[in-house]
Amino acid sequence: MFQTLLLTAALTLLHTDVAHAAPRIGNVDRVVNGTAVTPEEKYPYLAFVTKQNFDEGYLYRCGGSLVASDVILTAAHCYFESSDPKSVNETFLVFLSEYDLTDPYDDEPAYSVTDVAMHPDYDPDTTNYDYMLLKLSRPADTSTTVTLDDGSSYPGVSDVGSSVSVAGWGLLADGGNRTNVLMETIVTVSNFTECNASFGNLAEEAVICAYEDYTDACQGDSGGPLVYRGSDKDIQVGVVSKGIGCAEKDIPGVYARVDNAFPAIASQLCAWDSGSSYCAQYPASASIFVDKPAQELPLPTSLTAPAPTVAVSGGRTELGYSKYMVGVATSFILVIFTFLA
Repeated sequence: MFQTLLLTAALTLLHTDVAHAAPRIGNVDRVVNGTAVTPEEKYPYLAFVTKQNFDEGYLYRCGGSLVASDVILTAAHCYFESSDPKSVNETFLVFLSEYDLTDPYDDEPAYSVTDVAMHPDYDPDTTNYDYMLLKLSRPADTSTTVTLDDGSSYPGVSDVGSSVSVAGWGLLADGGNRTNVLMETIVTVSNFTECNASFGNLAEEAVICAYEDYTDACQGDSGGPLVYRGSDKDIQVGVVSKGIGCAEKDIPGVYARVDNAFPAIASQLCAWDSGSSYCAQYPASASIFVDKPAQELPLPTSLTAPAPTVAVSGGRTELGYSKYMVGVATSFILVIFTFLA
């Protein structure tokens, strides 16, 4: 009987869900009822953003987009998911040019983050102004950046009725399994007033809503780009922010709106010497983003076998076990089996 209890405890350690309260509204790490991205390099600017805490042993997963040679745009709530966001043992890791996160032959390097800047009006209770910029420790190996919506296109790429795409590595259903293969889906820009009827606390200048029956972003897709796919370039119109569940009937997903935030984003790129093409119109002195602590720690050189993860209630991020914690659990199981033998 005692042996059985020990074995049950070991298996529970490896598979127990970790709960994490968040405003949700929807931290998303997945695409519901989407399709695998084809070709694999369709979104070369898409980033896989993780936040590792070596004290608590968890791994947050978000998306992001390469907007300059060494800068990632993601969601501000991907910073605040930690129970202690100022932990000195916490760090961001960023991966680019990923498709299958479990591919053993994929040796894409990890990028550390040297600087973090957040929109000053970000509200963690409503997730309005959900913008954050991460400065990489070195320029990315890929030269393909996404074009940001500066509001100059006509008709507007973010107008109601426009078809836009969202992609990520996240849950395949609310509270369901995640995918290790990059997934995408197409949604339609929604009317703000109708969208806000479901939430009640959205700022029109800060968000854009998008909906399509039976498909949506979900836990873990947070921070990823919402893009208008043009004939010659992709234009990012939003940042995955939140939702109520995932793919709920008549409830749109909420995205941080890029066009109204473009001047602030461009000025911060100039402040980091990462956006020279914008600097004449949007000088560094006009930057309003607020610096946040960024902790650099020794990094793995490649992404291998991501840890098992569980959905998080709230914004569209995802919480999982670190590789270290999985290793501890596995070792514990081996010890129990040895004891039983």
